[in-house]
Amino acid sequence: MKKIERRGQFWDIAVSCEKVLSDLKIGDSVSIDGTCLTVTEINPGIFRSQVSLSTFNTTKIKHCRPGAVINLERALRVNSRVGGHFVQGHVETTGRILKFLRSPGNSTLEIHIPKNFLSGIAVKGYVAVDGISLTVRSKKHLSIDIIVIEETFRSTNLKHARPGQYVNIERDYMPLTHGGTK
Repeated sequence: MKKIERRGQFWDIAVSCEKVLSDLKIGDSVSIDGTCLTVTEINPGIFRSQVSLSTFNTTKIKHCRPGAVINLERALRVNSRVGGHFVQGHVETTGRILKFLRSPGNSTLEIHIPKNFLSGIAVKGYVAVDGISLTVRSKKHLSIDIIVIEETFRSTNLKHARPGQYVNIERDYMPLTHGGTK
């Protein structure tokens, strides 16, 4: 994140990046930590998006500061191979990292989820955490446990995750295909 500032009824976000800028156009969608935003301006090494007050209040954008390491992802092309879960980029709430236990090969992430969102999360279903589609291993009273494989840890901003940190949460929109919400 390069810059974030209030401009009237919106927040303006400037993101510095390289790879995502390849053939990017104004009006394209880009996921910023799982929040789908529209590109409003492109300059060398930077693109900008506007964030509505509703999105600002629902997502962890309100906690972001310049210099924050974020996950960026372009929208899926209809003719592309799908190798994971369908993530819409419609962040519903924020969670808070309770524990992140690192171990070779697998790491365990425990995230506090607001009670009114926990019922829509299925064990063996996915949850998008900052736009990273992860499989739910188990649910507790007010949290979920997730196993993070080394490749996911290496290639996302989870390598910077710490207890207490806010994360964007998007639930699986088809939880019944995973055996209910145990």
